[in-house]
Amino acid sequence: MASSIHIRFIIIATLVSSLVSCGLKYTPQVSPESKRDERKLVIESEIQREFAAQNKQYKSIGFGEMVTVKPASYISLDSLFELKYNLERQGKRTKEIDENIAMQRLICQNDTNEVLYMEQHVFSLEGDSTAEVLSGNFSLNAKNELRKVKFTSSYVIPKDLVTFYNYYITESAFLTNNNYPTQQEKAFYDSYKNELTNRSGAQEDAFLIHTLRLMKIARKNQSLDKQKTLEALTKLAVHKGNIDYKSEVFVKVEQHSKESGEISFYSVEYQFAKPIGTDSYVTEKYILQFDAFFSQIGFEKVNL
Repeated sequence: MASSIHIRFIIIATLVSSLVSCGLKYTPQVSPESKRDERKLVIESEIQREFAAQNKQYKSIGFGEMVTVKPASYISLDSLFELKYNLERQGKRTKEIDENIAMQRLICQNDTNEVLYMEQHVFSLEGDSTAEVLSGNFSLNAKNELRKVKFTSSYVIPKDLVTFYNYYITESAFLTNNNYPTQQEKAFYDSYKNELTNRSGAQEDAFLIHTLRLMKIARKNQSLDKQKTLEALTKLAVHKGNIDYKSEVFVKVEQHSKESGEISFYSVEYQFAKPIGTDSYVTEKYILQFDAFFSQIGFEKVNL
């Protein structure tokens, strides 16, 4: 038994020695996942290099699905392989197809157009108080050389809303730290993203920022409850961050609907005690209106 093992070892050693002497060596195969990770690193490094001189801090938000962009010659080759596969399944001969495949392979080898791998990337460039959030398609060749960049969207938002843009663009849970969004959160994304397509220019930017602010309020409340949202928006509009007041009262929070049931607007009647000296306070009252998407459309101070 020992001699048999020894003989097999000698045979294997001889084969390995022969392969090496012939100049053949094993080349580890790189997985598609590893190749994609390499492409991502190239894209991130290129963006960091490009914007470093502008004192803007690059932050990766995420990558979408990779798309392979093939020249026409490669598409034709794929079609021939698909035809060959279907014929073989039917038990038919494929000699003519095999000849066409060989010819098409030669055409592909001489095609100067490259197969490109397009990565969809979302990232932010943060300044002192604002951040530009961008989405773009980055196309690289098989050598991971960047060949083409096309930006698909760009928004300038307050820096404190970048985290919520991350949630928004990836449609992640934003009320809590859950791994997946609730049905209510999904409905929110559907509604507000659909409405964004109806806006353009400055209105589009403003509506996105408004959406992100609603998400921030909802995160703090851990709820998308309408009344809680309206109360928070009212205090923000009236006090603008000032907390020097007391005895706040929401006298009325009402929803107004059309005959069809569609929401027309919301109205909020709000009052509080405002300091006018060391120990003196005066009551102030406001009536605010918000549209169906909670954008402020009315602001009135009521004389008491």
